[in-house]
Amino acid sequence: MIWWFFLFILGFVFLHRKWRYRYLMAIPGPPSLPLIGNTLPMLASPERAWCLLQEYNKVYYPIYRLSNGLLDSVHISAPDDIELILSSKTHLRKSIIYDLLQSWLGKGLLTSDGDRWYHRRKLLTPTFHFNIIQQFFTVFATHSEALVQQLDKECDKSCTNIIPLITKFTLFTICETAMGTKLDEKKEGNRDYVSATFEMGQLFINRIRRPWLAYNVIFNMTEKKKEQTSLLNILHSFSKSVIEDRKQHFKEVVQNEDEHDDQFHQKKRVAMLDLLLSVRNSGAQISDEEIREEVDTFIFEGHDTTSAAISYALMLIANHSNVQVSVILYIRSLNKNFLFND
Repeated sequence: MIWWFFLFILGFVFLHRKWRYRYLMAIPGPPSLPLIGNTLPMLASPERAWCLLQEYNKVYYPIYRLSNGLLDSVHISAPDDIELILSSKTHLRKSIIYDLLQSWLGKGLLTSDGDRWYHRRKLLTPTFHFNIIQQFFTVFATHSEALVQQLDKECDKSCTNIIPLITKFTLFTICETAMGTKLDEKKEGNRDYVSATFEMGQLFINRIRRPWLAYNVIFNMTEKKKEQTSLLNILHSFSKSVIEDRKQHFKEVVQNEDEHDDQFHQKKRVAMLDLLLSVRNSGAQISDEEIREEVDTFIFEGHDTTSAAISYALMLIANHSNVQVSVILYIRSLNKNFLFND
């Protein structure tokens, strides 16, 4: 009797899925297996998985579908399609894979939606003001110079994986601009934070590629859960420590109104964390934990997406020798006197 019930449930799930995804199934894509979809090819090495995705992009351009058995994903590559989705003001709900980040980022701007998302975005919009970003030009320039020096040391090698170098560069830069904190790898706490940030990102990718780990019931029984708990302790402790330091600094500054105006509105650089503390001091309803969520979100989003974009841009330049001379000539024309608009 129980087997008939089990078969009935499977049949119901299959028919419901077929009806619900009838439009999705019309989208082309590589052949998939029942229940596990395209999971097996994606379990290959990251390099092989990346090559497969590039191959799918060429074969099924401009749109194709993949499935891991539990979740279907639609991949688009036509610029007009991408613009249509990114500019939408109605389709704002995130994919359920973002739920895997909530243990780290909480309900920050990246993982929230609806009224909470609108409220947070309104609160954080001033941190993206052109003048605020311009204040950090020297920070960008300093870390860029350090990156160039690191890359220069790799030039004599036959092959170098630049992604770790680029990732460290973007992480150091975003920490200074978002938290107002200069990371120093010579300090154990800073070194642990850098390592934990990278490892947490890898753990997130690992759970996406292995759909059974997306279920917390299963994930919590694995060694990866213990690893995640340890990493989160490092990440959250570091963020909370920085917030406490900046709060104390903020209190000391606001004791003198003139100094407060100069510190947070005029001459000196203002990190995102400082702005959040400032708006809360002005009456905005945001707790320490919510500030921590937004700071962690900025660190993750700011370093991960930027490092991916820079790495991909460098790969494109490397693969298209016809543009390399133009790039070099343009850089030399600036004569190292880089301006913000460059």
